[in-house]
Amino acid sequence: MRKEWLLLLLCLLLPVYAFALELNRVVAVINNDAVTSIQLDKALAAAEPGTTPAIDERRQVLERLIEESLMRQRAEEIGLTVSDDEVEAAVQDVLRQNRLTKEQLDVALAQQGITPDDYRQSLRRQILRFKLVGREVQGLIEVSSREIQDYYAANSTAYREAASITLRHISFPLAGQDAQVQKERGDAALAALRAGTDFATVLETARQDGADGGDMGELYLEDLTPAFAAAVRDLPVGESSELIANEQALHLLIVTARTPAKVRTLDEVREEIRNQLAEQKRSTAAKDWLEGLKKRAHIEMKL
Repeated sequence: MRKEWLLLLLCLLLPVYAFALELNRVVAVINNDAVTSIQLDKALAAAEPGTTPAIDERRQVLERLIEESLMRQRAEEIGLTVSDDEVEAAVQDVLRQNRLTKEQLDVALAQQGITPDDYRQSLRRQILRFKLVGREVQGLIEVSSREIQDYYAANSTAYREAASITLRHISFPLAGQDAQVQKERGDAALAALRAGTDFATVLETARQDGADGGDMGELYLEDLTPAFAAAVRDLPVGESSELIANEQALHLLIVTARTPAKVRTLDEVREEIRNQLAEQKRSTAAKDWLEGLKKRAHIEMKL
């Protein structure tokens, strides 16, 4: 009787075991490593929370997991690792750049269904990839002076800087005000400015009657409304415009500085171009290197 019960229990458990195997089947083999369907589903959930991915999306995420496996294997081969201190430094960088506390970061991650440990593992993989690719391809990255000169010659228009203008303003609001009274206040402020009274004094007097104003900073004419641009286009430094009316207020604009248009020289942008070209080469070299890893590896996809 005991043997019969054991046989019955085994028959009941076999379908459950088979179902579990199906749930966690192997979807890719990479040399001696494997990616399971559970790992793939977890990566998909992190990439597209709350959605049902299409076949193409599953394949793309699986290809990324295959690449991560290849890089992990290569890192192990050459003894490259990522320390806990490096991961912690990366977390602190994220907190600092986004002005978050650790608690706020944990809440944001939880809203996306990501645990702090999963997030740290993701950072560890990113750091490993960065270190590995840098080690493997950095020696291949060289940018010659000729390449920099040729790039500058072909893209010189990108280094043209438009003329800029630095402005101050005083505005006399019209909402709930007598327009004629506000015009008279504006005219008085304009007369004071043109008589040589300093801007701060004129603004302080105007504020007593509800006006507003201050520095507008350095701007390009195309940043201004057509009416403002027309008023200051040819206005000399130190001069004030006539009153400019719109629906909200009457405005005075004062030009405090002008910077003429110019083209940045090759010497000014040399390092900028060098870094840009180096990054392009680094990206291409990294793709070629990764393709080389794939070609030398035994890879089977079983989607």
